[in-house]
Amino acid sequence: MSSMNLGEGNNSIDVVEKFLRMLIVRNELSLARNIIEALGSNYSHILFELEIKAGNLKRAAEIYKLLPEEKQQI
Repeated sequence: MSSMNLGEGNNSIDVVEKFLRMLIVRNELSLARNIIEALGSNYSHILFELEIKAGNLKRAAEIYKLLPEEKQQI
């Protein structure tokens, strides 16, 4: 099966995270934000990174407070 299959565990999450981070690096912030919002709270740590990159520090602080403790350590 393809490594993009969501049923394959951590590999698929890694692919999605890499794709989202690539969009952020390329300054495709609106597209990345829309994808993250469509995928749900599993990617809130990436949304935090996006808001930092966008300079939305107040929004980033709000997201940080909602992150699970293990994601706050990263």
